[in-house]
Amino acid sequence: MLRGSLLLFGLAAGVDAFHPSSLNAGHCGGLRVQKGTRCSATLPLGVRMQAKTEVDKKEAGTQDKKSTLLPEAPPPKEGDYVDMFCRGTNDLMKKVVVKQFRDKVEMQPAGSAGSELIDRLLAPPEYPGMSRPLWMVMAGSIPTALGWYGYYKFSVEEELFQDELASEGRVTGCGGYGTLFPFVFAFLIGGFLRFVLEVEQGEYIMEAGGAWILAGQINLYRRINELLKRQGKDPVLHEWWAALPPPFDLIVGLRQVHFLAKYWADRRGEEWE
Repeated sequence: MLRGSLLLFGLAAGVDAFHPSSLNAGHCGGLRVQKGTRCSATLPLGVRMQAKTEVDKKEAGTQDKKSTLLPEAPPPKEGDYVDMFCRGTNDLMKKVVVKQFRDKVEMQPAGSAGSELIDRLLAPPEYPGMSRPLWMVMAGSIPTALGWYGYYKFSVEEELFQDELASEGRVTGCGGYGTLFPFVFAFLIGGFLRFVLEVEQGEYIMEAGGAWILAGQINLYRRINELLKRQGKDPVLHEWWAALPPPFDLIVGLRQVHFLAKYWADRRGEEWE
């Protein structure tokens, strides 16, 4: 269930993100220029400076919005290698993912998603995290042959990463980017080597990707148990069940969806669905 959904999501994200937006070659900053003429050489200095100022203002506005949404995180403490590794992995994967995808999934304030089901299914991650009940996850996963589950995995990991960083000042998970995309890249690269170039060692890369996502799933269960402990509740997930064959891995996965959704609903003061 987990591997198939993540592969479909990774392929969909890659296809969508690699379509470059085209620019009108006959216009520059709203002015008509000759085809093939460089924009910077055509516009007066004053116009170029004004255009740059507008871009800087937009970028500053984006940064201000993000800074008001997420508290500024302290740097990792010296010797805290878990925090260093998790932050570094998430930052690295975020840099190699194309900007179009990053813009679409930029963290939003709680309650930004619409009330309709399709709006919630396609909504970017929120802070604090969005409650996605089991019925909602099934409604998104079954019609898409588990493809949407990959986006669910990305969203909940990114929400937990940002929430942990804001509340604890450190993280013990690699976030949406750091959890999902090492698996996606390993599967795509390994699959290309194995099935296109017929290099048998490509299977090892694919298996490494599978081991990575399995370790991330076990760690996800552990973190959810920790969140419930902070609420004075008993742990509800057996982390090691993720490594067992069906139906045990499916059972613990469904319980994870339910209890994480319930946790976010309580955090946000929302009525449980």
